[in-house]
Amino acid sequence: MNRDIRFRGLRVDGAGWAYGCLFTDCNGVKYILPCGLTFWRTESDGVSMRSVTDSHHVNPETVGQFINRNDSEAAKIFCGDIIDIGQTVNGQSKFIVFYDEKEMKVGLKYLDGRKYEYSVNEIFEPCRFSGETDIKVIGTIHSK
Repeated sequence: MNRDIRFRGLRVDGAGWAYGCLFTDCNGVKYILPCGLTFWRTESDGVSMRSVTDSHHVNPETVGQFINRNDSEAAKIFCGDIIDIGQTVNGQSKFIVFYDEKEMKVGLKYLDGRKYEYSVNEIFEPCRFSGETDIKVIGTIHSK
């Protein structure tokens, strides 16, 4: 099984999302770097980290991992996304994607915060009849 392990986080400089590999320095500061690149650490010039290309200091509260699924418009789905599944489950069609630390797997919550208690895989499986999914990313929990 090949997994595409990448992250995103909102940049602290206000310039939007950074996508790539997550790096946490020894002070607990989180950075997103382009995946597969060499980097080094230096403090002699007051810069805590440099890389061959840009690295971005990100707000740790906004970091989410790609869940190895795309929506129906080919957008990558990350923890922290709000998705619309195109059908109702218990009267709801919008869910928050999150990482369930207790279960150690991706989970869903209803927008009101209640945990979705069924198999998350069922939501992401293609329709038995059309072979399509109607899932769309409609925002993030960090959208204003």
